[in-house]
Amino acid sequence: MREGQDKVLLTDILSAIEWIKNHTKGINEEEFKKNDVLVYAVIKNMEIIGEASSSLSEYTINKNQQIEWQKIKDMRNVLVHAYSKINLETLWDTIINDLPRLKDQIRHIKKNE
Repeated sequence: MREGQDKVLLTDILSAIEWIKNHTKGINEEEFKKNDVLVYAVIKNMEIIGEASSSLSEYTINKNQQIEWQKIKDMRNVLVHAYSKINLETLWDTIINDLPRLKDQIRHIKKNE
């Protein structure tokens, strides 16, 4: 792991995941979709996750191939460049099903590097 830079990026990913978790707990998908401010804030944090993932060193990415880095980057690109195609069901599914696993994986990397 590049000393410093990757640690900062991994911390940024974890912070964004935590923000999303803290602000979406206790609500359901319909409540999420109706809250424009929350949706935009979640999108911003998902962009941060994608941008930080894109900036990680090849060493960290190659050493942790169990993480679907390309899917994370692809989602970031949709959120930033194809924003009119954002699917809120997919976004909610990512929050519920993918972010908890990613959080565990990133914590594991930080702990073991």
